[in-house]
Amino acid sequence: MASAAFMRALALGDAGPRAQRRPPADHVAIRKLLGELGRVSNNINQIAHAVNCGEVPEVPELREALAAYLQLRDAIFVALGMEPSGDHQRRKPGRS
Repeated sequence: MASAAFMRALALGDAGPRAQRRPPADHVAIRKLLGELGRVSNNINQIAHAVNCGEVPEVPELREALAAYLQLRDAIFVALGMEPSGDHQRRKPGRS
C-alpha cells in the first residue's frame, strides 16, 4: 500500500480508489505528426491566401486538405494513447 493510501485509510477508514495512469505518449510519433501537421497547415494557409486574393479553390484540393487533417488528428490521438473521436458532425473517425 502506498504511503498516501495508508494515510487516507488511517484518516478516512478507506484507502480510496487507485490512481488511474495514462499510457506514455509516443514522443517520436508525435514529433513526426507535428511535422506533417505543419505541412497540412501550410497547404490550408495557401488555399486561404488564394481565396483572399479572389481565386476560386478547387474542391478536390479542399477535400484532400480536410482528409489529411482528419488523418493527422486521429494519429495524434493514437500517439497520445487516446481513442480518436468523431468530428463535430458526429461522423466516425477516418471518414471525410
